[in-house]
Amino acid sequence: MRLLATAVLAACMTGLSFAEDRELPPIFVHEWGVLSWSGPDYTFSSSPGVPLPVSDPDGMMMRAPVLYFHGPEFTGTVTVRTDNGLISHVYPEVSNGGIGMGSCSWTGSFGYDAGNASVRERAALIDERSSPFPHWPYHLWRTGESMTVTTSCAIESFLYYETTPADLGFLPSLHGGQPVSEEWGQVPAIVVMRSETGLCFTECSLGDIPGPDDEAFVTMTPDLIHRALHQWSRNVIDIEEVDALWKTWMEWFSGDFIEGGNYPNGLLLYPIPESLLSNLSTIEVVPDGPSQYPTRVRRLILAAVPL
Repeated sequence: MRLLATAVLAACMTGLSFAEDRELPPIFVHEWGVLSWSGPDYTFSSSPGVPLPVSDPDGMMMRAPVLYFHGPEFTGTVTVRTDNGLISHVYPEVSNGGIGMGSCSWTGSFGYDAGNASVRERAALIDERSSPFPHWPYHLWRTGESMTVTTSCAIESFLYYETTPADLGFLPSLHGGQPVSEEWGQVPAIVVMRSETGLCFTECSLGDIPGPDDEAFVTMTPDLIHRALHQWSRNVIDIEEVDALWKTWMEWFSGDFIEGGNYPNGLLLYPIPESLLSNLSTIEVVPDGPSQYPTRVRRLILAAVPL
């Protein structure tokens, strides 16, 4: 009998040890956006053609994109921080920090509760007449399988923030076609350029950007850019999310960028390397309670550089 009790106790202790060692499922944060040229400086935006708020004395403006959440349901706080400027806009209303500060936080629940469906349906009816931000394509950003974010003042499918950066000199290429360091030479890129017959397109790398007479160029069609975005987004964000990016920016990528006058010679588009994105902002998730789920942040941030 004593042997049986000892064996049971040993089994329980072993099970407890295994439970303590078991890794909790991660919370995934997915983010997308485009850093584009809006004059003398850049705009980090979720939507093209967005009028800029009052900027800092140097004119730099970073408009950050859309945040989505996947994984185990949780309650807790999501915080965005920047050491490179200040927060200039948020949506929905934050719990702490915000405009004019170096961070902003949302506290609430993150989950897949079907009971929120009626509220989400009402949220999806936001249009240019009722929206405080009529330039945002909300209906495109409410995607697939992401969690619903419920705060004290809103229920949404995403979070949004903007910051005003003090410096963007960390980017591999700030002026299209100029040489980049060997470290970033293999970063994939596409070029859309004016030609006598219209717009032409090629895929390349930052270390090997072709000149206007290169035979690699073909007639530009939107599906060529869309295909490149799908390739760049593999194992980064969900296909519904990259399609939301594409549908938001499709017309701009396909030639409307020329209309603003800031891209007279064409467009160089590339994904900013992950190791550099903390220079724009950082994202932290802190769940409540004892289950401290790990966080995995995946960001597809594109730089759209004038040639």
